[in-house]
Amino acid sequence: TPVVKIQGADHELIRVYRRADGTTVRLYVAYLGSQVQGRELVSYLTAPLHQAATDATVSFGQGSLPVNIGFSMEHGIKTPILFWYAVDGKTISDRYQAKVVSIAQALMRRGSHGALILIAGEPNEGHVRAVAGVKEFAHDLIPVLRPYLP
Repeated sequence: TPVVKIQGADHELIRVYRRADGTTVRLYVAYLGSQVQGRELVSYLTAPLHQAATDATVSFGQGSLPVNIGFSMEHGIKTPILFWYAVDGKTISDRYQAKVVSIAQALMRRGSHGALILIAGEPNEGHVRAVAGVKEFAHDLIPVLRPYLP
């Protein structure tokens, strides 16, 4: 199960990847073809992701993307997470900026679409190793995923 789930997502991708050392990384991508009240990328459901999350960047090829890195606490289990939003062709880590871009997109184009991309690492893994693991996965994922994002 993903750390968070976007209600009413038009498309979802939920995958678990296992590394050679046996640890896992979970990928969750939720896409909304249009956002309306109660069916939004940035909402009370995604607010807990941002608690204690810090801004970071993930480098790939010649570029880098802004992301959030934090930990999700569920049933006393600490899970490292890395996430960002893709809205109107932009990669956005800040939830307020994602909301503003979505609103502007809706006003100017009479509709708004976007995606949440979330990578969850191995629960209860050491902080440094956990963050390195989700960043490494994101580094490999971004070039493959990017052409498919709005």
